[in-house]
Amino acid sequence: MSSFLCRGFAFAAAAMVFAAQGETSLDGDETERPVYYFVSGNLNAKSGSGHYPMVTMTKRHIVVQRSSKLRKISRDAPIIIQLRPLYTDTVVEARNLEVDFSSSLPARAEAEAISQMFRYEIGTEQEIALLENVASGNGRFRRNYDQIEELKQDSLEFQSSVEDLTLNRTYDLEDRSDTVFLSFELLPEYDYEDAYLAVAVSWTPRGQNTDGDRRTRTQVFSKYIGTLEANKVKEVKVRHNLERIVPKHAECELFLFHGEGQAIATTLSRGLREVGHEKADEIRGQLNP
Repeated sequence: MSSFLCRGFAFAAAAMVFAAQGETSLDGDETERPVYYFVSGNLNAKSGSGHYPMVTMTKRHIVVQRSSKLRKISRDAPIIIQLRPLYTDTVVEARNLEVDFSSSLPARAEAEAISQMFRYEIGTEQEIALLENVASGNGRFRRNYDQIEELKQDSLEFQSSVEDLTLNRTYDLEDRSDTVFLSFELLPEYDYEDAYLAVAVSWTPRGQNTDGDRRTRTQVFSKYIGTLEANKVKEVKVRHNLERIVPKHAECELFLFHGEGQAIATTLSRGLREVGHEKADEIRGQLNP
């Protein structure tokens, strides 16, 4: 299983926003607690022909806000994310991350080829059966051996061409994926209810210059995790069928949330870094008023 550090999602500049961890209760001297900068985002889920702000996620649904009403939609709805920089005074440890891309495409191509060959063979056998029972006019039946041999030869050539085409197609599909698997562990410092994950899978389409101007494509999906308990390891496993086919060298980025869209920093968060003392003193009052 191949492993990737979750990186490679295009950064969108935004105004600084303070991330308050709503369920944390800090003990001891708060001024000594470090403050961290990280990048998270606002999630919007597709409902009908548009995308709407994602309010929260449950085990069975995504909840979005359409106009002034909350609506439940499929938990598998496509997601887009608008990145924003945040500050926090707590970071969840994310460890033992493994990501693997796999594909059912070669197997599906082979199954389709077998089906084509089977249907062609059945048709050939039916035609041969008709030729073997052609009345000769004197009450007997005669066989047209030349036509029968021609049909058999056509069938063999068709099967050979399908096999060659399938082999080439399977080879082309080996580097493309339609399923992603992730496994990792989370170790939080505090309790979080209704935690959920947004995973951004990004790649550069074939034919584009990876050394020059890169136009990265991204698809995002969400996964409900549930309760994270303080100082207790939570093992997370994700299997997701991708909306679009992606190359196996695609990368991913994890965004962790809880409750009503509150971002949680992890040790895998993009741009995670500790803020200097003077800046931290200024921010703490905003984090914990």
